[in-house]
Amino acid sequence: MVFASGKFYTDPDLHALTKVPGEVRFSLDIRSIDRATLVQMTEFAEARAREIGERRGVRFDLSGFAFSWPSVMDGGHRQSLKQGCERLAIDAIDIASGGGHDAQEFERCGIPSSMIFVRNANGSHNARESMEMADFAEGTKLLAWMLAGAL
Repeated sequence: MVFASGKFYTDPDLHALTKVPGEVRFSLDIRSIDRATLVQMTEFAEARAREIGERRGVRFDLSGFAFSWPSVMDGGHRQSLKQGCERLAIDAIDIASGGGHDAQEFERCGIPSSMIFVRNANGSHNARESMEMADFAEGTKLLAWMLAGAL
């Protein structure tokens, strides 16, 4: 499971260095490959917001949650990718993404899908993303190996 706050801000027309803002906006990003965990964490966030609100005399308007239900990538593809990494001597781990990538939509439509992630020193969706070309080359080599086996 991943739980993060991607946005946290006040209205720029109303905030000041020495002023307590009347309103703060934020986003919560809860991801898991397990639907039950997503539901449980949503209920937990709502309960904690109510409890904090009552204790601190503030109000939370969580405005509902938008779910992106998890998809598991094709088992055959994942096994082939693992085999390709072994044959090509590429260090790799099997990870859950949680993001709503195109592969997820293909998989939901019954099209076998998988993803190859390339290591990034500063993390994904970061203005300072930093990928080494050698890592990109390894990912490309694995993709080529995978496609050659599919033809």
